[in-house]
Amino acid sequence: MTEEQRWTEVGRIVNEVQTLTHRHHTLGELLSDASVRAETGLPIAAFMLFLAFAGIRMIGEGLIAFIFDPAFDLFWKPMLVRLSASLDPSGFWHELFIGTLVGGEIDFVQSFGLLSTGLYVAVTMVFPYVLAFYLVLSLLEDFGYLPRLAVLLDTLMHRMGLHGWAIIPMLLGLGCNVPAISAVAATARGRERVVASLLITFVPCSARSAIILALGGKYLGGFGVFAIFMLTLVVIALLGKILASRYAEAAPGMIQEIPAYAVPGWRAIWRDTWARTSDIVT
Repeated sequence: MTEEQRWTEVGRIVNEVQTLTHRHHTLGELLSDASVRAETGLPIAAFMLFLAFAGIRMIGEGLIAFIFDPAFDLFWKPMLVRLSASLDPSGFWHELFIGTLVGGEIDFVQSFGLLSTGLYVAVTMVFPYVLAFYLVLSLLEDFGYLPRLAVLLDTLMHRMGLHGWAIIPMLLGLGCNVPAISAVAATARGRERVVASLLITFVPCSARSAIILALGGKYLGGFGVFAIFMLTLVVIALLGKILASRYAEAAPGMIQEIPAYAVPGWRAIWRDTWARTSDIVT
């Protein structure tokens, strides 16, 4: 058979075994397509990020108000009161472990003792937001939105000399900059690794994010907190543009599989959340 005859035979076989039917896009497919188009994807991204930060703040404040604060007041504070009574209020050990008494009482925020403010800030003010952040991140990851965010922002990241997946380590940097930079070191090479690592250092980690969420949420509200994080993104984008122009080099192309949207499994979400949180704690 000639080449033309072979392709004719291929076409005949395909027509025999292939059935073409018309169907309309499902809601999930329409949402998936809209998530990666610039004209619809950017508003969706802004809305998703707003929901993410609002969810982190709500979960973090809920954990503080209903679990950690009551636990400290009911179980930890009585032990510190007994320890304070057994130490000289003006002595070195009292100042080290308990700190300064405010109005004759231990104040977890203002005493500045190792076992009072030191432990309270780490456990009650920072840890709940770290846990909430990784919970929301796992939800977005298992839901299937993060790959779409990477594709959507690929053009923007290329202007900074990076590819779209660099946004994922930057989101990890909101929990802790160290594993975020480790992720960059494992996936990037050369100038891209250097630029991404420098930009990640400007991403507010969990400690800074906790202060932004706690103080910003109290005095500015949810929209104010969202605006602070958006301003941080603008600063990172401008710095990335400067670095890209200073160290000009073509960014690698990105081939990304986009999975279908799916309802996350709670067991997998909790496993991922606890694994990431325990890495920060330990």
